[in-house]
Amino acid sequence: MNVRNLKLASKKDQENLLAIAKKSKKYHLIILLMLDGGLRVTEVVKLKAKDFDYAGQFINVCSLKKKSKNPIYRQIPMSYDLYRALSNYLDGKVLKPESYIFPGEGNNEYISRVGITKWIRSNTGKALNSHMLRHTFATKVVQTSGIEQAQKLLGHHSRDTTEIYSHIPFETLQNSIRVLDKPNMVERLRRHFYKPKRIDPIGTSVKYSGIIGRNKELRILDEAMEKKINKYVVGPMGVGKSTLLKQLDNERILHLDDMKQINASLKNFLHHLAEEKGKKNIIQMLSGQVFTPNVLSKSSQKRVLDLICGCVDLKEYTIVIDDLTNLTKSGVIVLERLKEKYHMIVAARKIKIDHSTFLSNFERLDIEPLNRDSSMSLIYGMSKNLRGRIEDYEAYRNYVYGQSLGNPMKIVELVERLSKEQYIGYSELETINHVNSKNTVDFSIPIVLMISALMIMRYIKPSLGSDQNAYRLIGGASMIFALFARQIFVYTKRKFV
Repeated sequence: MNVRNLKLASKKDQENLLAIAKKSKKYHLIILLMLDGGLRVTEVVKLKAKDFDYAGQFINVCSLKKKSKNPIYRQIPMSYDLYRALSNYLDGKVLKPESYIFPGEGNNEYISRVGITKWIRSNTGKALNSHMLRHTFATKVVQTSGIEQAQKLLGHHSRDTTEIYSHIPFETLQNSIRVLDKPNMVERLRRHFYKPKRIDPIGTSVKYSGIIGRNKELRILDEAMEKKINKYVVGPMGVGKSTLLKQLDNERILHLDDMKQINASLKNFLHHLAEEKGKKNIIQMLSGQVFTPNVLSKSSQKRVLDLICGCVDLKEYTIVIDDLTNLTKSGVIVLERLKEKYHMIVAARKIKIDHSTFLSNFERLDIEPLNRDSSMSLIYGMSKNLRGRIEDYEAYRNYVYGQSLGNPMKIVELVERLSKEQYIGYSELETINHVNSKNTVDFSIPIVLMISALMIMRYIKPSLGSDQNAYRLIGGASMIFALFARQIFVYTKRKFV
């Protein structure tokens, strides 16, 4: 690549253009994509939301020079200024993965590249154009990092040079971008205290739709379904009782969700049996009248219960109720009647003694928090999209586990909270806590006091006789330990909660 005959933008021209572009978030981003990313203007206008990896802070650019059935992409790491400009531009925008970052006007899907070229020329007195910005980027990379990195970043597909630079790792390309960015002391301080807003793209989520560490409980419930054994699932809030019961899903399962408004729930239940389970004719025979919403609304609770129990065979269906914590006396009466005809699986954090009479023929299944291995699997599954922002993953997962103690709901809530941070470092782990987590105890001060007391033995008086050498040895060892105490405390603080 010969850069000697290329027209380049001087440092002053670049500064002037960026100063003008900052008045428009869109054009500020467009200019930096070419000047800090080396993109062609045609590549810029066709960028889509899905092309940006916000966590890893790089862009997947589809090559437009080499036509192929299988598109060829190159990864462009984003500089600090480019990422900040992207964050400012996308702030408040809601984009789908296939949406163009720079939408066009009228019937145009994306902005015109001719319009960008005209904007650059008109704002620089025709001194600059889009090609000059790309060539300027290329020249800076060549001068600081070498020709191979420049070819990789620019997306040149020369057959002769492909094997030469194909082995360059992405980390090397990142360093090539960082070398171009040399902020002074004031700028470094500003960047330390002011970080760009984190970009939350559509589709990047920490939600994890699975069930982990409950194979044993699922087997027990499957067996209960097969043998028609009533089960009472009990456990503290957040251990996943509802999630577990949602795994029970077949045509013989009926969910009864609301036990507070019991009359409305029973009428909806009967309507479901009539319309969805083919029991309408039987219900009409039992009631002696045409089954209509009006008739149903005027029926008493006892009448509705009679029809619910009369239209099915014994244990034909399983009723699943995922929360009986706030069960009322009226609800107890209903459940006493339903269990005579239906197989039942219910769940609650706890049930009052005087409301538990219906549980006489139920077997209890206790749900405990996840063990450490299962908790780590859940944390890993939820944090896949965050790995690029986590400073120390080992410290991160130990912290989440220590805060949640295996409670799946707390794991989900804490990971979702941490995902809102631009960068998940040690300071974030120290300051962000789950409201229900147990307080940790800092033993560093008592340990420091103990070491200080032992150090005094180094200077113990000779009046102690033959034991003074032992005391001095202990005191000397404590002094050596004290020299490295800071690093030891920091290491333990980082790794364990």
